[in-house]
Amino acid sequence: MKKYTLCLISLFAFGIYPMAQVQYQEKPMFSDTLLFEDWSSGSVDTNHWYYNPGDTVSLTVSNVEGNPPPSAQGACRLGVGFVFSLTSKQLPGTSTYTELRYDFQFIFSNTEPVQFVAEIFDGNTWHTVDINESEIPLPWTSRIVNISEYCHNNFNIRFRGISGWCSGSDHLNIDNILVGSSPLGIAEHQNTDFIIKPNPAHSSLDLVLKNFENQKTRMILLDVTGKSVYEEEFIPGMKEYLKKVNIDNLSQGIYFCEIKSNQKNLIRKVIVE
Repeated sequence: MKKYTLCLISLFAFGIYPMAQVQYQEKPMFSDTLLFEDWSSGSVDTNHWYYNPGDTVSLTVSNVEGNPPPSAQGACRLGVGFVFSLTSKQLPGTSTYTELRYDFQFIFSNTEPVQFVAEIFDGNTWHTVDINESEIPLPWTSRIVNISEYCHNNFNIRFRGISGWCSGSDHLNIDNILVGSSPLGIAEHQNTDFIIKPNPAHSSLDLVLKNFENQKTRMILLDVTGKSVYEEEFIPGMKEYLKKVNIDNLSQGIYFCEIKSNQKNLIRKVIVE
């Protein structure tokens, strides 16, 4: 049986590494933001979250760590396994496109795999929508998951970690949890600094970027499960920059293209035919 100690502990302490992959300076643009948690208040909002009574790990909020700070941190005693879950209050059902986003980081010394899971309760069953597992420490990592199929009725989200052993200094950091909803196609047109054409696409994409000049920029193409299928870094050399991307190897379906710089974080839906 795999041991998942380290993951869970880090779940709630974003921020030891200064190189955060995503820093939400404002809520991403959805027509309806159902939940947004960056722990900027310095405490866990009891209107948003509750604990499983059987959990063996407590949650605290750090004033000095985060992505950006503060963040939430879980911890356990040396050599003791634990189970942990952080569950949102019930969120309203929606028939539109819905995303779960969050940032996490693993900091641990254990050599055994650690697991961190995101789940959705659709009123009847808990569904696993994202699994993160590693045998090594991980820097800040951003996850984007399409949860539309589980949100037709009122729903909850939950983050879980399980471990069989803990070093006492291991932890998992989590921050910037967002659940946002918008009709398909609306969010793509709210900011013209990033345009994809053609869309739908067949063998290639033209990414038109405005106002990214001389900024280190990262492009990530994600499938509907939030898994990265293509990544590239580049520095646009002009105010309006055209980046061509070959997608010959992608299967037909819906993808999400994310463009990140130190100043912006923009996402567009892409249909591959």
